Amino acid sequence: MSLSSLKKSTQSDRPKLVTVDQFIDDAVAYAHGSSGKYAQRQKLHIVGHQRGDMPKMRRATYTLSIDTMDALTQLAERTGITKSRLIRILVANHMRKSSDNALLDSQVR
Repeated sequence: MSLSSLKKSTQSDRPKLVTVDQFIDDAVAYAHGSSGKYAQRQKLHIVGHQRGDMPKMRRATYTLSIDTMDALTQLAERTGITKSRLIRILVANHMRKSSDNALLDSQVR
C-alpha cells in the first residue's frame, strides 16, 4: 500500500438533505439492522422543517409497548409520515373529536 492509496477521494454528488425526523427514523432503522430509507453511504445533512409556520418543538421521551411501537412503525411505513408527526396528528385528532371519558375507560395499558 502506498501513500497515494490513502488519499481521500472527492465526493461525486451532493449529500442528500433530510429532515430531523427522517434522520432519527433512519438511525432507528440502522439500529435494528436495516440500511434505512435515507442512508446511501453518504453523509446526511440535517435541514430544518420545510414549513415556515412550524411551532417550536420540545423533545420528549415516552415508553411504548413493543406492539404499540410495531403498529406505529407499520403506520409510518404505510403512510410515509414520520412516527413523531403521526403521534402529533393522533393527539390533535383526539383533542378535536373525543371526550376524555374515552381515554379514562380505555383498557390499553
